[in-house]
Amino acid sequence: MNQYVVGMSGHIDHGKTTLIKALTGKNTDILKEEIERGMTVDVGFAFLNDKITLIDVPGHKRFLKNMLVGVNSIDMALLVVAADDGIMPQTIEHINIIKLLNIKNLVVAVNKIDLVDDDWLQLVDQEIDGTLDKKGFINYKIVHISAFKNLGIDRLRNIIEEEAELKKVRNDKGIFRMHIDRAFIKKGFGTVVTGTIDSGSINIGDKVQLLPSLDVVKVRGLQTHDSKIDCITMGSRVAINFQSINNLSVSRGMQIASMESIPVVNSFIASVSTIDDFSFSLKHNQRIRIHIGTKEVLGRIFISDYKPINEKSSDIVLIRLEEELPISYKDKFIIRQYSPQITLGGGEVIDNLIFGKWKLIKIYIDELRITEKNNILEKLVSYRMYNPLKEKEIEKLLGMSKQLIDSIVSDNQSLELIKVNNNSFLVSITQKKIIENRVEEIIKAYHLKNKFEIGIPKEELIENISSDRDFINFIIDKIYHEKRIKIFKDKI
Repeated sequence: MNQYVVGMSGHIDHGKTTLIKALTGKNTDILKEEIERGMTVDVGFAFLNDKITLIDVPGHKRFLKNMLVGVNSIDMALLVVAADDGIMPQTIEHINIIKLLNIKNLVVAVNKIDLVDDDWLQLVDQEIDGTLDKKGFINYKIVHISAFKNLGIDRLRNIIEEEAELKKVRNDKGIFRMHIDRAFIKKGFGTVVTGTIDSGSINIGDKVQLLPSLDVVKVRGLQTHDSKIDCITMGSRVAINFQSINNLSVSRGMQIASMESIPVVNSFIASVSTIDDFSFSLKHNQRIRIHIGTKEVLGRIFISDYKPINEKSSDIVLIRLEEELPISYKDKFIIRQYSPQITLGGGEVIDNLIFGKWKLIKIYIDELRITEKNNILEKLVSYRMYNPLKEKEIEKLLGMSKQLIDSIVSDNQSLELIKVNNNSFLVSITQKKIIENRVEEIIKAYHLKNKFEIGIPKEELIENISSDRDFINFIIDKIYHEKRIKIFKDKI
């Protein structure tokens, strides 16, 4: 069985931490502040068995950013609702976040059933069903428990284990990547970071990149569920010990990834959608909080038609961050209002290698808006037009391994991977035809203007296209062999 990560969620005092203790025997509230106040402040971790991790999260709205760290890469959400309270404000906000992050596997634990009668419990179930139905959840289970009196705990444990057995394999992007949710110094070992592996695998001895600092670190040791291992793969909880890294600063919110696989950027284009129960709008140039991976960062949203995005709506926008972050294609994120801090919506990254001025980016966004979802990848590639993506740029744009990119392109009739010398270029079929036509247009225009010359010097033609030399030479050779042009030594 693959590893399985369960993220707790729910309103404060509904019994998440008590439930974890009932399931595992471990109290995840270990901070002095948590013990003194009897309230979860930061994420905590416990093991149900050697394959299943439970992540405890704060229920108080003041610590929601820590809750978002905990649900960053979970397989199942375990929503805890106190029977004597029912659905509360943070219950709703946590449900919204689960929905926005596209976490489809949901179990609801109705806790403290010893405090209510059967009629009341039935009303609570109806309230939960109504709320989840409104939010679009279909397949979920409701379990009645009392964590304090150990009622229904075995049934809940069995359900979690059954769900773990049915775990669907995630799409692996082929490159190693992990968001860091804890970082600390362990005496005699040095720097240790923990997280859930988003994609790929990692081995002892591997060199990986610490992002966004771009520092290179070497893996000294790996541990999962208190056991030392030599290699670990996607979806697993892991603690990674780095070899001596001197005075490098490592903290929550950073990432580690395969070398030069994830670009560090401060702007990206994304599809965003808003939740259905707030009275605010996302406005052009609005300052917002972005929660991506285990990091919170401030930024601004830019809307091409300047119209506010109202509740339960979606759009494609530009987001500029106030600091650089490692961002990849299809990364999911949560949008919260700058102040007061409430969840407004979420999104998914479309293009992480944005260039040019807002005037041109607006046109690109408008094109993306009317592009079918199945054709988004073709549009991303075509956007580069006369500067087709090189191999390393392709990997950075998509955050995928070369092997996976080759596979995707071979299955997509609208894309072509062109290998020239020691490089590869990704183009759309339409884009390639436009470039071919552009080359012919320049040649014809030159001949009309310079009737007494043999042809345009090859170097001048390449400069006119403002593209990669190897790629344009490939295009020239292609249309020459198709007998669309003639070549006289160094002139065309």
